[in-house]
Amino acid sequence: MGSAKVVVAAALLLVSGASATPGSDTAALTVPVVFRTDWVPRYRTADIYVIQSRGGTPRALKRNEVDDVLPSWSPSGRWIVFSRQGDLFTISRRGRIDRRLTRTAMREVDAAWSPDGRRLAFEGGRFGREQIYVMSSNGSSRRRITSDRICARDPAWAERGARIVFHACTGPTSLMSVRADGTDLRPIASNPPADDLDSQPAVSPDGKRLVFTRTVSETNQTELWIADVDGGHPRRLTRDAAQAVWSSDGTRLAFVHGPHLRGDKEGYYFVGGPKISVMNADGTGIRHLTPQPAHVYGGVGPFPGWRWAQSGVRILGLSWSPDGRSLVYSRRVELRQPDLALLAPAARSPVRLTANRVIDAGPALSPDGREVAFLRFSSAGRSGLFVKQLAGGRERRLVRRAFEPSWSPDGRQMAYEDDDGIHVIDVSKLVDRRVAVQTRRRFVHSPAWSTDGDRILYVGGRRGGRLEAIWSVRRDGTHAVRIGVLPRLAERIDWSPDRTRAVFNNAHRLFLMNADGSGVRALGPWEKWGVATPAWCRDGRTIVFASRRDRDWDLYAMTTSGRVFAKLTDNLGDDYEPDC
Repeated sequence: MGSAKVVVAAALLLVSGASATPGSDTAALTVPVVFRTDWVPRYRTADIYVIQSRGGTPRALKRNEVDDVLPSWSPSGRWIVFSRQGDLFTISRRGRIDRRLTRTAMREVDAAWSPDGRRLAFEGGRFGREQIYVMSSNGSSRRRITSDRICARDPAWAERGARIVFHACTGPTSLMSVRADGTDLRPIASNPPADDLDSQPAVSPDGKRLVFTRTVSETNQTELWIADVDGGHPRRLTRDAAQAVWSSDGTRLAFVHGPHLRGDKEGYYFVGGPKISVMNADGTGIRHLTPQPAHVYGGVGPFPGWRWAQSGVRILGLSWSPDGRSLVYSRRVELRQPDLALLAPAARSPVRLTANRVIDAGPALSPDGREVAFLRFSSAGRSGLFVKQLAGGRERRLVRRAFEPSWSPDGRQMAYEDDDGIHVIDVSKLVDRRVAVQTRRRFVHSPAWSTDGDRILYVGGRRGGRLEAIWSVRRDGTHAVRIGVLPRLAERIDWSPDRTRAVFNNAHRLFLMNADGSGVRALGPWEKWGVATPAWCRDGRTIVFASRRDRDWDLYAMTTSGRVFAKLTDNLGDDYEPDC
């Protein structure tokens, strides 16, 4: 690694582009780190706005340096409840007075007023374990009304305050209702197709109709549907829409309209931008109140379930005033640039390696430290495999479609994942061959080379199966051997330099295991806000990973004993997918 350090240090003087915000401590880092960063050249916190229901210029109700989201107008019209940093507040309709209602360790959001204005139903708890709570509108007499057996979100009042409907984020049904005292839990039979999801329910003022958002799993598009309050006779109102709310007379619906989605399962782009729109309750007469933003919203996930904004406007909550004249909503503006960056040992800050309007992700540093392989996603989500020189910046494309690149120890070949299996390509001659097959019934992923360069390790299994096996195959595709079983909780795996152990993560913790999947043990602390994309550095002593312990994704360095010794990045953007 000595020569690689010299090359990388020299590259820092030659690579153009703006630097990220310095990390807190990199002095103890002895290896260079390349990583993906969603650098943020512009960011505006979410603020609350009011707009007339006939259109016009939105008026900022509240602006500060934190996110104010998910506002809801009280039946009296005097107050608006919203969430700020996980607690609930109310603000007067002119924005002059605000009051804090909750002060707890849990995250509390999405409050809804009861029809008489005396109570609030809201969502509280950790992500993935949310429950529905009810309390008085002054913050007192708090109680939970749903069970730990289900995850519950998006509360809305029904039957003149006698019941609450909500989105059941776990369980066999999407929508459910419960009495306001927590008894008589019932499913709502909206009957979405298999794998589709119904959420964001809202009951009409007369209590007879239910409007909700349906997410179509095949395309990831959202649609507005209307049904009887028990879920019967559902029909679609419009596509590319969400967050519908009723006017007080029940004749109109306000909602977030657009943007249209295109792409594929590996990457996507929202084309256009979200608008506040109004339509009749039967789906006719759509009228836009706010202009279409000049930004697009899009992304690709570095690990399961994660999405990021390239640039865009987000609408985070919408509510209609009781007199029907105004709407209150929360809006956030973001401009994120998905680039690659490099952090050299003892450097004070990373340097961007790429700067363009497309997605660069999945970096892999070459064995000699002179080049980085990475994925570049097109506007349709297609990911080409590229190689870039650190000194001089020249880059070239190896293949048009690839994921998870891995260099051979001599740097002459590269293994990567494609839709039909795992391939090996000669980096100079571009001779490509498949070494492990992927079919409709069998999947393979996460290739890594053996230390002698003769074999490739990978993970494979049967689709829908409960266990994933660790396999080894010769680089010519022969003599595939199963060597162990990957633990079920593993999300991303990276091997030690000698290939005797591996590091992996679940949602909240890092783990170590032996090469055959045995000897699993926890590594480092439990991460409340999430941990992801660990990488075992080639010095054999350091593991670099992404953590949200400061509420955004930054990179940290840890010893193989589990001691975190450095925070490597600290900025408004999200940093992940390191390689070292």
